[in-house]
Amino acid sequence: KNTTKVPVWLDKVYSIGELKQAVQNVDYVINLLPLFPQTRNVFDAQIFNNMKKSAFFINLGRGDTVNEPQLAEALKNDTIAGAGLDVFSSASYVSPTVPLTSDSPFWNLENVILTPHVAGITTKYWEKECELFMQNLRNFINGTRLLNEVDIDIC
Repeated sequence: KNTTKVPVWLDKVYSIGELKQAVQNVDYVINLLPLFPQTRNVFDAQIFNNMKKSAFFINLGRGDTVNEPQLAEALKNDTIAGAGLDVFSSASYVSPTVPLTSDSPFWNLENVILTPHVAGITTKYWEKECELFMQNLRNFINGTRLLNEVDIDIC
């Protein structure tokens, strides 16, 4: 949905329906999307073909928001310059220490950086997660807005 409430630190806000236009003239596309039916495989060949050849795609969101075979093709064919992948689709995912199946094409692509999805784990991680959960539980019980709530209508 289009919104007129654009934060002062942003030039423009795009909806999922405007993704093709949003990726056209940028150097980095960073996917932070949650997984919903509307976001499954939203990053596909059409999106990669609309990106600049010099652009990098970074996936920190959810793996199933990306059509991985089409991303691999875009990387093999130099449709985009490269990718940094921290999360993977459920079909590709093995474990936190081995994030991909052994036959994944991403292992052999020199224009890809692979990381296991553990970068956010710090010494205070679980303490902060519990604080956030407890505050959101109180907010939910009191009928007030949750912290860090994902706005599904924007998707």
